[in-house]
Amino acid sequence: LHRSSEYSFFKCSGCGLVNQVYFGNDEMDYNTDYFFEDYKKQYGRTYLEDFDSIKNQGLRRCSIIRRLTQKKHLLDIGCGYGPFLAAAGERGFAPEGIDISKNAVDWIKSKLGYPATAVSVTDLDRAMFNQMFDVITMWFVIEHLEDLQSVLTMVNSLLNPGGVLALSTPNFEGITGKRSVRRFLNTNPLDHHTIWSPYSARRLLSKYGFKIKSVKCPVIHPDRFFQPGYYEKLPGSIQKILEKIITAVGKLLLLGDTFEVYAVKKKEAG
Repeated sequence: LHRSSEYSFFKCSGCGLVNQVYFGNDEMDYNTDYFFEDYKKQYGRTYLEDFDSIKNQGLRRCSIIRRLTQKKHLLDIGCGYGPFLAAAGERGFAPEGIDISKNAVDWIKSKLGYPATAVSVTDLDRAMFNQMFDVITMWFVIEHLEDLQSVLTMVNSLLNPGGVLALSTPNFEGITGKRSVRRFLNTNPLDHHTIWSPYSARRLLSKYGFKIKSVKCPVIHPDRFFQPGYYEKLPGSIQKILEKIITAVGKLLLLGDTFEVYAVKKKEAG
């Protein structure tokens, strides 16, 4: 699809998944800076300063999960400092988390009181847990993983029959990708090894024993449907009308630059 001196992007002709091949040797270190200084550079505040906002998103996501199961044992993979664990606990789940950051895990155990383990998702093993899970979540985690086969097989094995898998990830078929593939790929972080779409999610998750029940684009940015700077120049009254129309159409057509998937386990992987 696209290449530069640092990376190339390839799209699978079967499932539609986009893979990034990076030629450098830099490795992302998900340490304290990742959640504080790096996060603040991108979002204007640190992860913990954004805790309540992320938690509120988690409460909305839990409401969707509750429509699919009333069972409670939940594992959040890549839990960070635990805003989704806090949301899940309020919604009646018995949440547990894993994250590669030991500092984040220690903070969860001391401040939130939920069980959490410092481990990479690629090192997950059923023997680590005393139980199977009814729900497994991965919020903006899947794109960071290279070995999808091992991870999705393991996730399947950790879920009870009929269990729920919920995840979120950037959307290759969102408005930014549709307007300019080159621009979208040029802004793809180097630690995002795969770029998903609702189509590729259906194909891939089906392969690993899951049936998608719902796909949602919770956030639509109206300004991204226009040339840069054009939307901001419109009168406020026009912006409000366009925002309602574009948001409704964007959610219906799944044109958000990120999307969420809610699936259930139908069979064992493989």
